[in-house]
Amino acid sequence: MAILEKWERETVIAWDDSTHSAILTTYKTSMIKKMDEYCIKHPKEYKMFNEIILDGEVVGKEYKFPKRLVTVRQPSTRTMTEEQKKASAERLKKARDKKK
Repeated sequence: MAILEKWERETVIAWDDSTHSAILTTYKTSMIKKMDEYCIKHPKEYKMFNEIILDGEVVGKEYKFPKRLVTVRQPSTRTMTEEQKKASAERLKKARDKKK
């Protein structure tokens, strides 16, 4: 892919009340990979419909998917004590070691 400045590597999700679809336009490589994966794993819901080309290279892509899959969440309000954090870290360490 062509090199874009950081401020140019944006992702925009848009939808309106006249349709049940959302459009995601992205120039961010990691988001393109993620959305391409979704298109392969869930072809009924996720569709790539446009490649954005600059100087003969793909620099961005546009995807269409049901707007019901867009979520906006509030920040987590969970607070953990130091003891809970240590216990959680230990569980995670055991799980990672077990996976190896």
